[in-house]
Amino acid sequence: MKKANNIEFKFSYTRLVIFGLLALFLAFSLMFTSQIETIINTGYSANNAVLDEDGLLVHFVDVGQGDSIIIEFPDNKKMIIDAGPSGSATKLLDYIDNNIFENTSNARFDYMILTHSDADHIGGADEVLDAYQVDKIYRPEIYATYNGLEVAEAGRLAVDTQIYAKTIERVLTEPTIYPVEFSFAGEIILGGDGLDAYIITFYSPSENYYSDVNEFSPIIVLQYRNRAIMLTGDANTEIEEEVVADYDLPQIDVLKLGHHGSNTSTSSELLSEINVTYAIVSAGEDNSYGHPDQETINRLIYSGVSANNIFITFENGNIIANINTSGDVSIFTQVESLPIYIEWKYVVLTLIAISFGLCFVKGFKIKTQ
Repeated sequence: MKKANNIEFKFSYTRLVIFGLLALFLAFSLMFTSQIETIINTGYSANNAVLDEDGLLVHFVDVGQGDSIIIEFPDNKKMIIDAGPSGSATKLLDYIDNNIFENTSNARFDYMILTHSDADHIGGADEVLDAYQVDKIYRPEIYATYNGLEVAEAGRLAVDTQIYAKTIERVLTEPTIYPVEFSFAGEIILGGDGLDAYIITFYSPSENYYSDVNEFSPIIVLQYRNRAIMLTGDANTEIEEEVVADYDLPQIDVLKLGHHGSNTSTSSELLSEINVTYAIVSAGEDNSYGHPDQETINRLIYSGVSANNIFITFENGNIIANINTSGDVSIFTQVESLPIYIEWKYVVLTLIAISFGLCFVKGFKIKTQ
């Protein structure tokens, strides 16, 4: 005796119309694939705004007491600025794999900027370089002299730490397309075209020598769609004063506070010049430095920044500043991701198949022969 499983179908014009409408609706949703994938893969929102992945995205990754910023440009180029402390490298790589690159087999950054030699900024850089190709690297003109790796020229600053030497050694062995360069005021990076054109301008450092490594941090302004984001590394008030004196700065929509919100950065002079709307602090919870300093927060508020527009990574998690293709600025907080990237087209196909079954499949009938 043999048993055969037969599928019984049921058809009617009503069922056909219902299925057709469902299939049409699902097919229509493919026009909004980018927005839908953003929601289902990361699940974040900001005041009912929808993340516009066709615009500019600046990710402030929560790496604890440190800095790491990732920029996704409208022409699909990508930049990483600093890589946090070494203890947060795994967390940073997970974030990159889940939020920056859909396919990690050929993942690459077009640019990397290492702001200065402190371990909380460059500690994870060698692991980033091991995991992803980087085409162009900017480094500080701070020489890594540990174990004789580099010899500092006369009148140049040297740092004799193992972690900085390890980072620079890895940088110098990276098969970059372009030569490794020292960050310097006047450097400009152009990209995109038409309305999607963007410009990155380095406003510091303007000297080859400073006594404090923090002063080598480049103050960078990224402009897109008549909006501007300022990134400052650990630059202090002395460097801010130089920049304010030497340049006519644009109005800044988003400011990443210098030195994790320390009171030695983000001066009143700078704030009065740039008229900030949103402020972001990258700092670790219960850090021993007391970052961000309440004095700095008070300066922000006194300058006109709403307390609701001040975001801190240890409170708000991973943060994204998004300038959409209409020129609107939104801040997204608590950005997380799923361990896999869900593609909406496959979800649509699955839902159509399920709809077909619900509309037309009556059930299974087992026959005994």
